[in-house]
Amino acid sequence: ISDKPTKTVYEGQFSSIEQIPEAAYRLSKIWLPLTVLCEKKAPSFIEERKIKPGAIMPRICEDREYSLIEKMLRQINELGITDVLCGNIGQINLLYKMGFTIHGDFGLNVFNAVSRDTYLKMGLSSITLSFELNLPQISEISTKNTGIIAYGRLPFMIMRNCIKTS
Repeated sequence: ISDKPTKTVYEGQFSSIEQIPEAAYRLSKIWLPLTVLCEKKAPSFIEERKIKPGAIMPRICEDREYSLIEKMLRQINELGITDVLCGNIGQINLLYKMGFTIHGDFGLNVFNAVSRDTYLKMGLSSITLSFELNLPQISEISTKNTGIIAYGRLPFMIMRNCIKTS
């Protein structure tokens, strides 16, 4: 039995509700930032469009923000959202304890089979491979639990605050 990918899943990642196209119901999953899913208009939009949303966790999170994030996670859980895309290793334990299905985002920088297997053993249900890998490297470590970013804008750098010039 091969562990190689057997099906293609089309997912979409959006920054706001307004970006989601009419035909989004065809996608297997719509990923939106946790903060967007907690907006007042989100529940009615999800119901109207019949989309299957998942939450994107904040890429940067300070200790003092965890109580607010936990509150938002409880809020989306009440909406029936159970899938979370996480790119910050510091958030995995909280998500696991709260019973979410955790999908590893590109921020985990999975670059080899050892890191892939480590995250899967930690309880992640799927992993996004590093976008710095080339096709032979992807083929070497991809399994049914891995995915790649095939199209979209990639971040150059992720920072808490903007760099200001003097």
